[in-house]
Amino acid sequence: MHPILYEYSIFGYTRPVAGYGLMLALGLVCGMCTAMALAHRRRHDVVNVVLVALIAIAAGLAGSFLLFYITMIPEAIRNPRVLLTGGLVFYGGPLGAVPAAYIAARKMGLAPLKLADIAAPALSLGHACGRLGCFLGGCCYGGKSDAPWAVVFTNPLSPASIPPVPRHPVQLYEALVLLVISIATLLLWPRSRGDGRLALAYVVAYAIWRFIVETMRDDDIRGFLIPGYLTTSQAISLLLVPAGIAGIIWLRRRARA
Repeated sequence: MHPILYEYSIFGYTRPVAGYGLMLALGLVCGMCTAMALAHRRRHDVVNVVLVALIAIAAGLAGSFLLFYITMIPEAIRNPRVLLTGGLVFYGGPLGAVPAAYIAARKMGLAPLKLADIAAPALSLGHACGRLGCFLGGCCYGGKSDAPWAVVFTNPLSPASIPPVPRHPVQLYEALVLLVISIATLLLWPRSRGDGRLALAYVVAYAIWRFIVETMRDDDIRGFLIPGYLTTSQAISLLLVPAGIAGIIWLRRRARA
């Protein structure tokens, strides 16, 4: 699609504006604004909420980078240069962000579960923007498809252009599902008690979808625990779904008690 949207010159140096980077930045802004609005409605200290969010974002990016390199270890053994490409794996984000946000929230006197319910719609919206960036960059691409909506990536900078065949636009599939999840959690948010159940519902919904969409992807950066059968993200999804459902049941029983 459009890995490079445009280029600009400053002090004689030409700098590109990448489609993925721009959409990632837009996702961070949209997610942050959503979280701030929800925090204001619940009369939380918005400044502290923003600080926790920034800490979570930094830890989440670090976790995403780390999980990417872990999933690429088998490929790196054959070709060490692959580690120079860089990348992000979404599931690494929560693995880094959740403990960092929990510690920061406790230090600032905020209720972690209330913040988790605020984060659910905000994170879904930001993630949807990020997947649009994947579509622009031609990464995280789908397998071959004969569907009438299949997409051919022809830009040589797009990993999906090798080879340039019709592919499932899985990035758009995921962006749409994430937008639906974001809207659904926003509609349910006024009824939530801020006890974490909304956040766990988001986790379960996304984990189910991620397991499904992995079957349509064809990029190598996913990493396989069982070559050709089970990807890293699918394995994590298999753990998150029962854990999330068990957490919802436990929180519901605790609320009744």
